[in-house]
Amino acid sequence: MIAEHEPRPFADDAAVRAIGEGLVACTLSRSEWTHEAHLAACLYIIAERPELVAERDLPGIIRSFNESVGGVNDEVQGYHETITQCFVCGVRRHLARSAVSLPLAEKVNGLLRSEEGRRDWPLRFYSEARLFSVAARLAFVEPDLQPLPSSAGRNPMPEVEPLVHPLRCRYVSAQGSPPEQEKEQMADLSQVREHMEIIGADEVHVGTVDKVEGDRIKMTKPDSGSHSSHHHYISGGLVAAVEGNRVRLSANADAAVLLEEEKGGEGIFDGGVNWKTVGIGAAAAAGVAAAAGAVLYKRRKGEESDGD
Repeated sequence: MIAEHEPRPFADDAAVRAIGEGLVACTLSRSEWTHEAHLAACLYIIAERPELVAERDLPGIIRSFNESVGGVNDEVQGYHETITQCFVCGVRRHLARSAVSLPLAEKVNGLLRSEEGRRDWPLRFYSEARLFSVAARLAFVEPDLQPLPSSAGRNPMPEVEPLVHPLRCRYVSAQGSPPEQEKEQMADLSQVREHMEIIGADEVHVGTVDKVEGDRIKMTKPDSGSHSSHHHYISGGLVAAVEGNRVRLSANADAAVLLEEEKGGEGIFDGGVNWKTVGIGAAAAAGVAAAAGAVLYKRRKGEESDGD
């Protein structure tokens, strides 16, 4: 379990803004990036930075900040997608029942005292095995204990373009398929055609379409790196959009490499480790990362040929 501590309140609105602006600009120190700062920055962005959408923009902002203080974002450390999206949901829920006229610091301090502000709040919806899995760190996974609450109210979650919709593009099901209410939100695989380029959310090349088989995209053999004697597959649940002649995934390219599947659905690196797997041990995760990194490096350098 996550240990709870007495929350440290903010003295005034200026203190909250300093944290929020410092995060966005990557000028905070590592020691300033506390649990309270995380929540304050999220609330600040939602309340005072309308050009930013927390669900869409916080992942990149936090990753950039982590790197600015010497941190690493990978499958075992740094940015955690599911925890971040869970707390964004909680912040919106808190704001929905808060008076609009309240000063910024009072809104944040009220959040820190609320159930949504507790460090262990995500564990009301997730088992520890799921929440702290590699899959949950790399992409949003659905809760396994109970659904996340609605944030509807005076401050509803905004609609954004399909590519960056808060849960549509970051959705990953630990069971391997989305719940019924999410299926209609996934990209239409009937739009996917042979030889389309597959790119990550960061626009880095991932592979080339061979064909669609069921609810997965079959990639051309050269996209399989050291496994080039056979095809790899991308789950349709990872497809955020089909744009012109490109298939855009919801995960960045380095994460997407980890989530490729063999024909039978098993993970490509560790005999069963795939995007549906939870609770991967540190040693296994390190092996996955090393193999994935080598494959991605070759792709980025253009050392693999086109074709089937």
